[in-house]
Amino acid sequence: MKKRFRKKGFVLLPVVLATFIIGMLGVGLASMYQSTFSTMSAGKAASQAKDFANVEGDYLKVTGYDDSSSVVHDWQDLSTVVGPDGASWQSKVEDTGRTQVSPTGDKVKVMKVSVRKNGELVSRYSQEVPLVDGKDVSSKAEIDSMMKVVDGQIQTLTNHVDTEVDRLDGDVAKVNSSLDALSKLVNNYHDQLVSDINAERTARESADTNLNNAVNKEVSDRKNAIAQSEAKLNQRIDDIQADIKKLHDSVNTNTANIKTNASNINTNKDNISKNASGIKTNADAIADINSRLATLRTDFDALSTKNTGVTNRVKAIEDRLNGNEFIKNATTGNSIKIGWDASSKALYGMVDGNKVPLSTQGSISGSLTDNGWTELPNGLILQWGHIATPTLFDGITYLVNFPKSFPYQCVSVNVTLNIPSDDGVIGVYTTDINRNGFKINLDAVWDSRTGDKAYWFAIGY
Repeated sequence: MKKRFRKKGFVLLPVVLATFIIGMLGVGLASMYQSTFSTMSAGKAASQAKDFANVEGDYLKVTGYDDSSSVVHDWQDLSTVVGPDGASWQSKVEDTGRTQVSPTGDKVKVMKVSVRKNGELVSRYSQEVPLVDGKDVSSKAEIDSMMKVVDGQIQTLTNHVDTEVDRLDGDVAKVNSSLDALSKLVNNYHDQLVSDINAERTARESADTNLNNAVNKEVSDRKNAIAQSEAKLNQRIDDIQADIKKLHDSVNTNTANIKTNASNINTNKDNISKNASGIKTNADAIADINSRLATLRTDFDALSTKNTGVTNRVKAIEDRLNGNEFIKNATTGNSIKIGWDASSKALYGMVDGNKVPLSTQGSISGSLTDNGWTELPNGLILQWGHIATPTLFDGITYLVNFPKSFPYQCVSVNVTLNIPSDDGVIGVYTTDINRNGFKINLDAVWDSRTGDKAYWFAIGY
């Protein structure tokens, strides 16, 4: 699952890098075109300034020498000289105070013409214009001819400006087209990136959902397995208790029968001894003795059969318990086992692989009541009981005292709740386990309820 996420991440990274590179290319192209436009605009402005200065200079050349002072002026609108195209331009005419020799050998004044755009502080173009003296003032025809030249220059300038404007419009259209294509490309990559991100988010959400479902199923399966194991363990304990009780009853019954038969045998032996002198002469007495002996044989056969049954039961319990774990204490973790010693024909206890000294190998004793106990011949003590819980609620604790204190220690305590319905307490555990008793603790009670019981079973020695 994690590897698939990494692959998705490697797919997204090139998309993001490609989008970034395309964006940077767009910025570079825009900057390049902007620089080009700026250079073209500056060249166009310089060309216009030069043309306007030439027009103003031609106008000065047709002015007579004596009228030169009338053409000197500060910055003023050029529209009066070149028409509407000069509305955004200004010109300035200065007397340089110098003279130069004309081609005819005359000294003429030198004027300076400067041109700038409105609002600028410095001129875009400047040139010096020599004036003719008064004797060389042009005639009207010459002036008209020169004006035609000026008009032609103005028309040339206008055509040049129109051509430049058209060329600039074409360049702007190309730039706009390039920007539109770049914008579409960026939008396409953006849409693809958004789609990939949404697909990645959907895949991660699906993976998280699958993981949560798997975890929930694992938890549910483990809970069910624990519940089944507890049920099997409780059933095993119940079966062993029932077998032990049957064995106890059978041993007591067989012991009583053996004692009765032994007494009958002794009585019959005494009777045989007393009547020994009359046996030879009293056939009826002999027949009676034979009959009693037959009865004794029948009783012995029955006793042998019962003894065989007891032996088989003991062997079945021995096969069931010997070498198998009986129960494990949840607090200490001790492993408790019961074994059968064939040589001594007696039960013995094992705790964590070590034999436990047995207090007695005699008869089984105990108190078979609702809250009772029993002590096996090997010293192992089993105790049981229950408490009625008048009221159940979260955090309640009950103290339980054993009917009989364990001489050495309590090695295991198990508690089971009897709840008629499927709601109520869902947690129970024990604390403070010692030789004299323990505490039952209830946890996670959903609601307060009455009438339930808590059954417990303890093992010790």
